[in-house]
Amino acid sequence: GAMSALISNIFFGQGAWTAFQMLAWGLIGFVAGILNKNGRLEKPAPLIIFGILAGAFYSLVMDIWTVLSADGVLNLSRWLAATAASLPVTAVYCASNVIFLLALARPLGRRLSRLRDKYGVFQGNSE
Repeated sequence: GAMSALISNIFFGQGAWTAFQMLAWGLIGFVAGILNKNGRLEKPAPLIIFGILAGAFYSLVMDIWTVLSADGVLNLSRWLAATAASLPVTAVYCASNVIFLLALARPLGRRLSRLRDKYGVFQGNSE
């Protein structure tokens, strides 16, 4: 997740916000890995819930950056105002996560399973 932010920002522009994107996406990827260790995200309902929560979490982290970029101080009332102002964008994050997860989870999951089986990557234990 963290590398996705760094690599995408090479094309779309780096900025002081990149560290916050890397933190948010890295944590989202980490939590997804933990949750799916036992296959918890393989069914559509948990995947949809995770996508919604991931979109909201990303927006909340980026709202911290928004507040800090104003004057370098993290102010709770300003963060709440930024969070409220970003609700339409947060809704887009959540909805697009659900759409992309439902559309891509199965085909990408098959390819990753093939890599795991063929090359022994993503095993989680070293033998």
